[in-house]
Amino acid sequence: MNPVTNLAAVAIQAVFALENAQKWTAQWPDVTLPECVPDAAMATGAWRAERTDAGGVRITGGAEGLRLGVYAWCKALGIRWFSPNESPLVPDAPRPVPESFFGTHKPSLPYRGLHTCGCRDHFDPNVALWMSFHGFNRRLDTLREAFDHKDEYARLGLVSDTTVHSYSLILPAAQHFADHPEWYPLIGGKRLEKGGELCLSNPEMRRAFADSLRQWIGKNPGVSPVGICPNDGYGWCECDACRALDTEEDRQKGTVNGRIADFVKFICDEFPDQTIGHYSYSNFADFYKLLDPLPKNLVLSFTAFHCQRHRVFDADCPTNAKFARRADELLAKGARFYIYDYYTYQWGFLPAPMWKTVAADVREWRTRGVEGFLSEVSSTGATSWDSFWPALLMAGEMMLNADADPDAIIDDWCATRYGRAAAAMRDYFRVWEKGFERVESFVKAPEEFARIFQPDAEKPLEAAEKADPDNPFVKKARKQFDAWKANLTEREKYVSAKEVALGPDLRKLPIHFVAKASQTIDAANDAEAEMAVRDGRVFVRLTAHETKMDNIKTVSSVYSSDCFELFFADGKEAKKTFHFLVSHDGRIAAAESQGSRWNWNWEHHATVKVEKTADRWILNFEMPLSDANVTDIGQLAFTFIRNRYASGRWQILGAPAGGAFFDTARYIRARAD
Repeated sequence: MNPVTNLAAVAIQAVFALENAQKWTAQWPDVTLPECVPDAAMATGAWRAERTDAGGVRITGGAEGLRLGVYAWCKALGIRWFSPNESPLVPDAPRPVPESFFGTHKPSLPYRGLHTCGCRDHFDPNVALWMSFHGFNRRLDTLREAFDHKDEYARLGLVSDTTVHSYSLILPAAQHFADHPEWYPLIGGKRLEKGGELCLSNPEMRRAFADSLRQWIGKNPGVSPVGICPNDGYGWCECDACRALDTEEDRQKGTVNGRIADFVKFICDEFPDQTIGHYSYSNFADFYKLLDPLPKNLVLSFTAFHCQRHRVFDADCPTNAKFARRADELLAKGARFYIYDYYTYQWGFLPAPMWKTVAADVREWRTRGVEGFLSEVSSTGATSWDSFWPALLMAGEMMLNADADPDAIIDDWCATRYGRAAAAMRDYFRVWEKGFERVESFVKAPEEFARIFQPDAEKPLEAAEKADPDNPFVKKARKQFDAWKANLTEREKYVSAKEVALGPDLRKLPIHFVAKASQTIDAANDAEAEMAVRDGRVFVRLTAHETKMDNIKTVSSVYSSDCFELFFADGKEAKKTFHFLVSHDGRIAAAESQGSRWNWNWEHHATVKVEKTADRWILNFEMPLSDANVTDIGQLAFTFIRNRYASGRWQILGAPAGGAFFDTARYIRARAD
């Protein structure tokens, strides 16, 4: 294999791509690595491939373009990498490089990202390399994460976007609350140190926020956009000055568009030469309507918990119509924005045959001028990668070339992945596609699985097994299909009772802590609930069976530690709930919550005690019924959730049906024995 020329002038991401290419093609002695020629004048991501006089390949482009070109050359030779859960697939012999490889190429969408959840610093090196190989160029980070990993990201060609929940990082209460409580939210008549947002109307807070942000930017000037988003959850300031910034509609609906718009404009004016990122999300999704004109340096993260059966901007879909309207409004205002999606969220290992919808989405985004796309994903080893790789890979392919034929892409997957079983497995994909077309909605509700599952897919799968019985990917498809089929009946065993009888003594409840996707328990790490009511108090005993007691997670935040969550509905107001988080070491946080108002200053009278043995931890919880405004046992309604991280990956297991959280209509109700 010949050496690569002029490496000293080539950007680090292209050098790293060449190093990987050399490793993957080492078994092919007659293959020469391409010559890389830097050309900063080419558009970002663009590259040109041509033949050299010596019969080799020359790739010309900027830093990103060279990386994309090198990996496109690898793909042209037949190298494929379907999922981070698998290794790159290198054929025994290289394919002839097709004519379509040569010429000039440019990505269809400039912003192409993924957000890796459930791992340290949101950084999984293997997922990041998979992203780099498939042409992704963005990832979500906090400002600290972006700084700590900037050298690794430079090598991969991934640029940090810090449009994440960031108030607590930019202006941490641990550093400032003691001296400046007025910078933090006034809730229930008290300033709140933990669990809330900022007092956005406070001019001194704004100056301090801008100064802190300026310091972060100075540490890592390559970050773009720089995010200034609120913390996750609610906890909005109730002071008169903040409320005065809200619109009348805000005050009626519990939104905060007015104060967010005012604060965003302030920051954009403070940093006119810096791209600023902000969510269009939650109870401030419409803040952009109040900015006219929109700041030129503002980029919006358009978050969408949408129906994935239909295009995000499908105005005829009952779920997606609101997103279509928001997109129309943003595009009319000339807004810069990308789509923030949740492909794998709460669906896990279950089938997700939405790859054709993904292709249609990307084409529409390119046509309408949307800057790009980002989805949350899990780290290597998560079963969601085994189900969602076709959707995520389709997104990557189409963002590079929105004119590509989705069917041709799937044909190539099948030919490369399944060998002699390619035709049968292509039929397998078609069964899922056609079945998905008949589904009216896919918002990943538990009851949708029975409609998504396609039993007719077993026939082409059997044909694939006959055609290539030793193919490891066919075997993997069989194992996956059988798991889905078994889950259809298995989940029926773990339906929690809608109503439970309670007496003065603790008794085990007929409820099950299940995952939202599978609707089944973790048998080795199950949880049990016992409950009693007497003398005006409710008693709860929650047992968390644990095979990895030494790995239980403990951090400063109760919520980010292994913990239980207990929600009790208000006995007087149907939509109000009282929310407790209790960690395995007995720390407690509690809030009175209704809509977008979360009052972490709520004064409760609950007590907790935690016991631990070699294979479990047990929470003993006691609360006066009056804390939840309950005067009769028939008013008592609840949901319990276990957040488990001892395995190194978050498991959220709850009753009923994965946990009802703030949806009081789904709570388990109590009655007197």
